Amino acid sequence: RLPRFAHATQFGATCGVLRSAILVALIGALSPAVAGEASPPDMSLGAAEYPGADAIILRWEQRWVQDSDGTVRYRQHRWIKLLNRRPIRAEADPVIDFCRGEDELIIHAARTHLTTGEVMPVPDYSRNIGGTPDVSGWPALACWEQQIISFSGIEPGVILELDYEIVTKPNVLPWMSADVRLDHRYP
Repeated sequence: RLPRFAHATQFGATCGVLRSAILVALIGALSPAVAGEASPPDMSLGAAEYPGADAIILRWEQRWVQDSDGTVRYRQHRWIKLLNRRPIRAEADPVIDFCRGEDELIIHAARTHLTTGEVMPVPDYSRNIGGTPDVSGWPALACWEQQIISFSGIEPGVILELDYEIVTKPNVLPWMSADVRLDHRYP
């Protein structure tokens, strides 16, 4: 069974509100602001506000910036609150794909906000590089790797925060495009 997610900023939204959210997201993606500059989301939300949900996406920011020299910066910052054990497999060990030699992966924050209020950073030994199964058997694509981040302190009620940036060298991506699916189980 797949985990059921509630999105704190879109729960109960109408089509018009959703279209406005898409427009705001696209405008935000073009702005030079950095995803990590925003204040934390309301972490008090829980199962009472979203009955039947396995987790709540408190905030999920994505930004793409193309610098004047052709460098592309993709930054993602997300806060996900686990309400029970079902979403642990999907969220406790996120995987980030990047291309060694063309991309630089920067982890700005990877931490668990415990129910006690304590913040537990992901230790260095819980950040591992692995091969990408999608390109297995293709030597020309051997430069693609995955950063696997294993969060600690996982239990219902914790909030997983992940803030990372992929910086692609100048002129590797002469143009940008993204497939941002709003109908996927992860908004």
